[in-house]
Amino acid sequence: MMGKLRAKRGTSVQYCEPTAVARQIQSLEAEIAYRQLLLEEVIHRTKNMLQLAVAALDEHIDSASLEFRLSEVCSSICASFGERQGRIALSLAVADIQLERHQELSVSLILQELLMNALKHAFPGDRPGTIMVDLDADADGICHLVVRDNGVGRALTEAASTGLTHVNAFAAGLGGSVDIASHCGTTVSVSFPLVS
Repeated sequence: MMGKLRAKRGTSVQYCEPTAVARQIQSLEAEIAYRQLLLEEVIHRTKNMLQLAVAALDEHIDSASLEFRLSEVCSSICASFGERQGRIALSLAVADIQLERHQELSVSLILQELLMNALKHAFPGDRPGTIMVDLDADADGICHLVVRDNGVGRALTEAASTGLTHVNAFAAGLGGSVDIASHCGTTVSVSFPLVS
C-alpha cells in the first residue's frame, strides 16, 4: 500500500508501507535461497560427473569388470544418501558384455542420475523399498539399462526433472532412447546399440 508524505513545498512524496517492504524483502530472500539451492545442485552434479570421468580414464581399472565399475558407481551414490541406506536395498545385475569407453562413461552417468532420482523421490519419509538395476543386451545387439524401484511412482505427465533431462541427453548421445513407466513404482529403461 502506498501512502503520501507532505513535502515542504506542497508536493507529495510516495512511500511504501512497512508491511509491503517486509513482504518484498521476504520474497527476495526466498528467491535468493531457491537460486542457492539450484547452484548447489549443479555443483554437486558436476563434481560427481567429473569424478566418474576421471575414474573412466584411469588406466588401473582397465582390468576390472564392467559389473565391478558400475557397482562402484552405485556404492558412491548410495553413500551420499547415508541416512537411507538401512531401509533401501539395492540389487545390481550386469550381463557379460563389452562397452566402448565412451558408452561406459555415459551409462555410468545415466545410472548416477537415475539412482539419485530414485533415492530422492521414490521413498519419502521413512518408507523402505528396493531399487533394482539391470544391464544386458539382446540378440539384436541392443543394450538395455533398466532401473526400477517399488516406491511411490512417478506421474508420467510430471515435468522432467533436471536429472531426467540429463538422462535423455546422455541416451541421445548413445543413439538410444528412454522409456519411463509408473506401475507399482517407477521403471526407467534406456536402450542403445552396442555399436554406435
